[in-house]
Amino acid sequence: MSRLLRCMGASGVCLATTRFLFLGVAAETLRLPTLTIDKDSVIAVGFDHSADFAHQLHIGFSAMYSGACIFAGQPWNCAGNTDPEHCKQKPDGVDVGSLVDDPRRRCGQNPINKVECVDPVEYVFHQRIFIFRGKNDDVYLPGSVENTVALLAQMQRDPAKSIRAIFDEPFGHVLPLKSTPHTNSSKPAGFDGPGECLQFAFNALLAAGEVRTSNWAIFDQTEFMEAGVGFQAEGWVYIPDACWNFQVHCRLIVRPDTCSPPTMMAPDATAFASYADANHIVLLHPCVGGYVDGDRFPHAEDVKRGKLDIHGELTSDYVEQSAPHMRAIG
Repeated sequence: MSRLLRCMGASGVCLATTRFLFLGVAAETLRLPTLTIDKDSVIAVGFDHSADFAHQLHIGFSAMYSGACIFAGQPWNCAGNTDPEHCKQKPDGVDVGSLVDDPRRRCGQNPINKVECVDPVEYVFHQRIFIFRGKNDDVYLPGSVENTVALLAQMQRDPAKSIRAIFDEPFGHVLPLKSTPHTNSSKPAGFDGPGECLQFAFNALLAAGEVRTSNWAIFDQTEFMEAGVGFQAEGWVYIPDACWNFQVHCRLIVRPDTCSPPTMMAPDATAFASYADANHIVLLHPCVGGYVDGDRFPHAEDVKRGKLDIHGELTSDYVEQSAPHMRAIG
């Protein structure tokens, strides 16, 4: 099955059907042209369930990602058990050391004997990873996201330089935008979560700019996705004008979440897109929240609610490349 990320950059050619938006009105159907993606500037981004999933992506497909931004995310493969909330609510009981061993061993050793499993962990060694948890977050309790940092620190060559963790900003459970107030305040705090994320993950000084409505497109997801696993028929993509030029190497943000073109995208999508044009960044926004086959997946309650599979509701190997959500986006 085709994968969105491979379509966007690894092959350099993508023929997904798209509808481009002009002043909010869908225009004619076009074919997405060749895009040149800088393979050293591809990051996964998420918040809450999509942060857990972004964490799965940048480890599971580590050969294709240069980093990640994890806004309130629990450690790799931590939630797939009989108490899927324990990693968020009871972090003191999490054995981080055993989680670190999992991506190293789950595919077999000497030789690796399982296909579509997990890329070699050596690719994680030099990824740049931004991690955020609001100081007053009451969903991911203190220690939960710190465990994610602890896991990644054991997978990196120089974590003091390649991981940036922010835990002292007095926000609740949120991916903070400049307009987001601190807890018990109505005044915008001015903390630019997307900007902080992108500048660290891409290791560059980046300036935000105007979001051009005409650069948003709706694309057909169905050729990449298995039917009945919760994907919408369509997803979003933001393509700066410069990135249509084959000679320009563009960065890529992969930001999956609950969304529904043409009316709804993640609340932070526009903020991330504000960095796109000035910095040659393509924003890929795959959408879940679609049909789930209840006969095949009778226990996929979170996926039916529009979430990505971070508990093993679709398959017990939910963190592996072969899992339905991983395979489609990775």
